[in-house]
Amino acid sequence: LIGEAEYIWAAFLQDFLMRRARQVYAQPLGKVSMYRSPVPAFHLIPENARKLIPIQTARGCPHGGRFCNLRSLYGRSYRPKKMQNIEKELRAVMQLNPQATIYFTDDNLFCSSTHADALMQLLQQYSITWYANTDISFGANPIQIRRAYQCGCRQVLIGLESVNAQNLAGLDETSFKRRHFGRYREWIENIQSQGIGVIGSFILGLDSDDADVFDKTAEFILETNLFGASITVNTPYPGTVQ
Repeated sequence: LIGEAEYIWAAFLQDFLMRRARQVYAQPLGKVSMYRSPVPAFHLIPENARKLIPIQTARGCPHGGRFCNLRSLYGRSYRPKKMQNIEKELRAVMQLNPQATIYFTDDNLFCSSTHADALMQLLQQYSITWYANTDISFGANPIQIRRAYQCGCRQVLIGLESVNAQNLAGLDETSFKRRHFGRYREWIENIQSQGIGVIGSFILGLDSDDADVFDKTAEFILETNLFGASITVNTPYPGTVQ
């Protein structure tokens, strides 16, 4: 099964029951309608795993990172769910556990101001704590940061990728990260000063790294008082290196 599962999973199950399952089921990129998304079966989450519950409100990211698999999964478009459907999911989660922390699993929650603003307006009706993934430009918008905090955001994960600016050149389609590298510290401070912790995600082993990357990354994490850090190793998968 290749790609998003909503349509091909149903097709596979039907064929399987008829004992005529095919070897490959492939979903064309970006063709699954998020507007018709059903409410997940949250009630099947085991009782001891209901403290942190994931909700996805949109798929896609505008940056096209070379290291990232999102576009090979979701295509190039940004596809949000209907706000009414998101509200149904929130209500289902609150019925399951009113004290749950929500993890919005969107690839980049604040990349669409229109969608993010509508979502935060919805969240103001609830008393919840949540965290999300976004990019560093979130730190450039003090109004949006305050709104996020006021409606329950307490943590964001941001792909900073490297403390070496040379590594960031060409790392994404528009060199978004390289262009904003000089504002990393300022924007992290903007976010954390409003009560939202920043988890910085870093890739070690990029082309311009040498042995001092470990010390430099640790120094950056400590100097910026990051709430946490995710450290990964640049890994070329079989068949991806020319």
